[in-house]
Order: sequence, then C-alpha cells, then structure tokens
Amino acid sequence: MTRLFGTVASFDRSVGLGIIDGEGKEFPFHATALANGTRDVAVGAHVSFTTVHASGGRLEAGDIAER
Repeated sequence: MTRLFGTVASFDRSVGLGIIDGEGKEFPFHATALANGTRDVAVGAHVSFTTVHASGGRLEAGDIAER
C-alpha cells in the first residue's frame, strides 16, 4: 500500500475528527486512525498515511503516523 505525506490542517479533539492536507488534496480522518494509539495529534504535525474508503466511497486518511 502506498504511503502519502501531508500536514494535519485541523483536528477537533472533542469529537476526534480532523483533516490532513496532503498531496494537493484534503483527507478527513478519525482519531482512531492514528497509528500511535494516542487519539491525539497536533495541528501542523507532518504525517504519513494511507487512504481508506469510508461510507459513500469517500477517501479518508488511515494508518496515520507522525514523521
């Protein structure tokens, strides 16, 4: 599986949802997709990630790891 690279553009800790700006696109993500298990990441963090298909066929970021 190909890993992409990006930056956490936003993250709302209270609901566990965020957006990664990567490869010229925005990828939404859930805190449960963070590979380190903390369910927390700083806005501005540089990350690598894969893409996964969410409901409705939308692409989301998965297996997110800080670089």
